[in-house]
Amino acid sequence: MAGFGGFLKEKGLTLPEWWPEQETLRVLHAANFQHQKAFNDINIIVNWRAQNLPIKLDANVVKIIRSGFFTIFGRDKHCRPVVICRPLALGRIKAEGDTAAINSAICFVAFYVMNYMLKEG
Repeated sequence: MAGFGGFLKEKGLTLPEWWPEQETLRVLHAANFQHQKAFNDINIIVNWRAQNLPIKLDANVVKIIRSGFFTIFGRDKHCRPVVICRPLALGRIKAEGDTAAINSAICFVAFYVMNYMLKEG
């Protein structure tokens, strides 16, 4: 991992404060430990988050979240959050064609679970 840290310094990339160290290892592993590919993937992730976060909760996104499309149902026996996805709820509120709102709702719920419901370890 120290070798990849040096590679990032050579390229002039400073990872943001919110970037966890284990995410670097996950991206490096997904890139089959090819430094250039991992560097490109990290740039894509960092740029996506800069452009798309925080998520704008307009009326359509709130309607999708409140529809029951996602239900957070406590924790399992290993203390992992249980998230139930019910895509048929989108049909009830006539939101099937609004992919931007659906993507925003999915991202909002995913980031909510990651930031507020996951436990260390």
